[in-house]
Amino acid sequence: MQHTTEYLERSNETMLELIEKKDELINRLQQEVTDQSRRVTNMRLERGNLIGEIKSYVIESLGNDEMSDTVAETLAQICDFELTTEVTATVRVEYEIQMQVPIGEDAESMLQDIDFETVSYNSDYISWFNAEVGSISIER
Repeated sequence: MQHTTEYLERSNETMLELIEKKDELINRLQQEVTDQSRRVTNMRLERGNLIGEIKSYVIESLGNDEMSDTVAETLAQICDFELTTEVTATVRVEYEIQMQVPIGEDAESMLQDIDFETVSYNSDYISWFNAEVGSISIER
């Protein structure tokens, strides 16, 4: 019986030591993952800052004619940034149309048949387009 008790005590001590080693290993691995995540985050921030600086330099150099378009486009492609700025422009267009309205016809309904909203544009530069007819006034 005493041998069994001694065996159990040694087994218990061994298990406690193994659990302690396991916990130390888990803590060490968690710390390594945290350190690696921090390094990756710092590297991404540094890369983003560097690309921002390169983009500023390229845009400034283009504005001062110190860099060719080809070099600027190559740098933009390598660094994965755009050499464009998106803006929203509001353009008001007014049409003046002289037309012959047959007797019994309505000029306004004739104008409704005209598609004023169809516009041709270079789709390489336009990312969104909206058109609408605000009002129609007819002078008689």
